[in-house]
Amino acid sequence: MQDFLDTNHIELLSADGKLLTLHDLATWRAVMTGESINQMQEVVRRSDGTTIPILVSAIPLTDLCTLHPSISGPLIDIPNSDDNMWDQVALVVHQDVSTLKEAEALKDEFINLATHELRTPVTILAMGTDMLVSRSERGKGQKLDERQEKILRDMRQATHQLSKITEDLVDVTRLQSGHLKIEPTTTDLIALTRNIIDQLQLTTQLHQIKLHTPLNELSVFVDAARIEQVITNLLSNAIKYSPQGGPIDVTITENLATHEALFKVQDQGLGIPAEQQSRIFGRFMRADNVKAMHIGGTGLGLYLCRELIKCHSGSIWFESKEGVGSTFFFTLPLCTPQPEHPTHA
Repeated sequence: MQDFLDTNHIELLSADGKLLTLHDLATWRAVMTGESINQMQEVVRRSDGTTIPILVSAIPLTDLCTLHPSISGPLIDIPNSDDNMWDQVALVVHQDVSTLKEAEALKDEFINLATHELRTPVTILAMGTDMLVSRSERGKGQKLDERQEKILRDMRQATHQLSKITEDLVDVTRLQSGHLKIEPTTTDLIALTRNIIDQLQLTTQLHQIKLHTPLNELSVFVDAARIEQVITNLLSNAIKYSPQGGPIDVTITENLATHEALFKVQDQGLGIPAEQQSRIFGRFMRADNVKAMHIGGTGLGLYLCRELIKCHSGSIWFESKEGVGSTFFFTLPLCTPQPEHPTHA
């Protein structure tokens, strides 16, 4: 196989552009280790430097015989071969996905353009409505009747929602281009969480958000604004997807063995259908039960949560049962204590 690649001056790369060794290739892994590979992304780089993105699926033919009992022997007659040669044959499919990649690039370019074109007018609208509401509350300017005040408040809520969507889209484009900045500082995770809970509790009377922790403070080295974004997204989802109300429990503990903070959000809401749980962190992914109830959302919140936690060297996962509720977890590395330097008299 290596001779074929060398003779034809072909290199195989991973999706992020790293050169793959022979042992990394889907074909090699299927033939030599018996591993089944489904739609692994590889890139073919030719001698002239041009590239072709491909998806590779490789199934050892022994696995194929297991999947299809009607296959009782080799599909290919290998003359003068030892019996164990059959153990080193695989069915490999290479799919050229150049057109799909071009379509994805166009979609990302459109999202990037639309986002930046929306950002300025949305910011102006949000600032304008905030100013008008503030003046009305202080009795400044022309007096508004009750109906006009309601319209103004609805406008402010709508512009803030639109601003949130725009900022999420900006973050998505930054993540994909590798331009999202993370500026970590020592942050008290418990104090940060309490502030977020206090703010979000004002937005709902149906839910009771409670913080459970044995700790008074817990220091993590993070970008506080980005972790605030993660916690706000998780708590907002717990509120939004528990339309009947109920308790929302937040638990923060520390694991000294792994030197991590563990954050948990539990609700008693709609839950996520089992067949869609593997894709719930994907971009624009929304569960069918949520869409059926016409609950708004972009499907970007959990994607951003996952990527932001990864940027902080943490992990994020969940447990969920439809009709019972969901529990989301994430970890963050604790601050490493700085060694004390002796003072000299």
